[in-house]
Amino acid sequence: MWSDADLNLPTASNVMSRNFSYFGCSSKLRLGFLIATLASIFAFYYLFIAVRTVPLELIHYQNLLKEFSTKDNTCNVPRLDPWDPSILKYYSEPGPLKCKEVQPEVVRLENGVLKISEDYKFSATCQYRSFRHYSGVSDSDLFYGNWTEIDPKAGRKVEKDEFMEVECTRKGLIPVTFYKYHFHQIVPVKKSIEASSVDHPSVLMFGLDGLSHSNMIRQLPLTHTLMQKMGFVDFNGHVKVADNTYPNWVAILTGKQGTKMTDFANELPDDLHMFYDDFPMIWSNFSDAGYATFFAEDRPDMGTFNYEGCCGFKFRPTDHYFRPFWMASYWTMVSSRSSPFCYNAEPKHMTQLRYLQEFIDKYQGKRTFALQWSQDMSHDYLNLIGSADMDYKAFFKANEAKWDDTIVIFFSDHGQRYDKIRETLVGRLESRLPYLSIRIPPKLKEKYPHLQENLMKNAERFTTHYDTHATLAQIATGNFTEASLPSTPQRAYSFFQPHPAKRTCQEARIPKDYCPCYNELELKAEDAVEPAHHLLSFINNRLSRAETLLNFKCLQLSLNSITASTVELPPDQLIKDRHVDGVVSAGLTISYHISLQAQPPSNAVLEGTVVKDLETGEWKVTGEIERNNKYGNTSHCVSDRSLKKMCHCI
Repeated sequence: MWSDADLNLPTASNVMSRNFSYFGCSSKLRLGFLIATLASIFAFYYLFIAVRTVPLELIHYQNLLKEFSTKDNTCNVPRLDPWDPSILKYYSEPGPLKCKEVQPEVVRLENGVLKISEDYKFSATCQYRSFRHYSGVSDSDLFYGNWTEIDPKAGRKVEKDEFMEVECTRKGLIPVTFYKYHFHQIVPVKKSIEASSVDHPSVLMFGLDGLSHSNMIRQLPLTHTLMQKMGFVDFNGHVKVADNTYPNWVAILTGKQGTKMTDFANELPDDLHMFYDDFPMIWSNFSDAGYATFFAEDRPDMGTFNYEGCCGFKFRPTDHYFRPFWMASYWTMVSSRSSPFCYNAEPKHMTQLRYLQEFIDKYQGKRTFALQWSQDMSHDYLNLIGSADMDYKAFFKANEAKWDDTIVIFFSDHGQRYDKIRETLVGRLESRLPYLSIRIPPKLKEKYPHLQENLMKNAERFTTHYDTHATLAQIATGNFTEASLPSTPQRAYSFFQPHPAKRTCQEARIPKDYCPCYNELELKAEDAVEPAHHLLSFINNRLSRAETLLNFKCLQLSLNSITASTVELPPDQLIKDRHVDGVVSAGLTISYHISLQAQPPSNAVLEGTVVKDLETGEWKVTGEIERNNKYGNTSHCVSDRSLKKMCHCI
């Protein structure tokens, strides 16, 4: 056996004598030793003991997400697989859209002349009247001209009328009206429109409501493949800035936030029952720069600026505005008898495309700005838009040569908000990632090579609708000179200028509820019951508080089922960084994102975020409440935008 002396280990007496000898030094050294000792103890606790205070609930989730955790606060927008196994059961390939003819073609419009078909020239009497937007009065009222008879032989010239209503009656003792139809054409405006040029290209914004990046690939493969061949650049990290169409459109068209949210205040009036003529819409920039302007959307019952009591535009907002046509035709007997998504024998999306095509043709060589928007087949349906794939492909193919002077932007506002795909984590992420693809005309690329270079770089980065507005604003100025990256973070950057490699949702003004950059773990329904009840309790309390101030009554909601649930963790470095572990563990929270369905008669599918304080155990609902199914007129008793989503009037 070896003794302590043989091993040269310090004995107790040696230690004591050394310590006493040390403490015999000067008072400054003694003070220094005490400080160093205390610092060592604190460091040991900070680095090792404090880590153990991280709640097991968080550690459990964190371990499950290790391979997906972010490295910093930078937004790492997920690259989703359009064919992810978790969503395949929600995908279907739609068949062709078939439109039955509910009435014969009695009158046709050819080159500005209404002509009666040969079969009806002698058996029918036809008349027409023009109609237009009732500017100065309302966006939903029409101003009609007088009825004028159509000559059965020569027809009737209508080259000055953009929209026409025609009706025909059978000749006989008792005339019977058997034909009613509406026609449209582009009548070029009288104001001076400048010629397009390399520095002042035309702009076409081609939009489909509720189309995610992934669903574009799934549902419109023919169009998408052609676009790739034409030189379109797909944006792989494009993020919506709000829940539904209106605030996302306001971001694109004005560069400002149009609705109030928990994270950010609104920058424009956020009231129902108002006109939007005073909003700084981007089409005004183009109009001031000598452009002819065009705006068409195909659902007058749910127009972006007319939905839920919004008044739209008191005056016609653009040179060519398609809303009057749909206001006149949408609720007619012909429309109601037509096949779904059809106006008589023609698909409605083709009716609007013909209007757009004529705008392109009649202003060829001139500066134009067009905003084409379709909601009809994509707003409520995940898979139906595929029925238009061949039509969209044909439209893009036919105009490829005509777009030598045109920047084309194919875009959406958000992904699918209503379909059952939202029950999956991938589906919820898709709803945050709308489609965006841009094509620069060849001559513009040749003159300014940096535009295409920056476009391709930025297509792989985190971008938003505010960036789309910044890009449009730059195009309207005609200034494409190269610029350097600003030294301080900006809300918006033009796609043609450098973007920062690292960017956060906060910097981009993306509310946390719609930020796709946090790690999320899908939960089983039984693991989400507690946060679901907290979410419903919050909603019911909010409705009850509002009822005491206003004259209405809402049903108290009860939980029927949990349709989707995830837990959301803070960025990985906030937990793993040893220098902040103690601070984080003291106020650590985790977020549960819950989608639930209330019991009948409400049946509301509501979605929200519930935050749990892991130190105190307290729960708090944050952000906006989303409504993920249609509610029709069940919330008729309230006018508040947010309460409408939740209230079932009783």
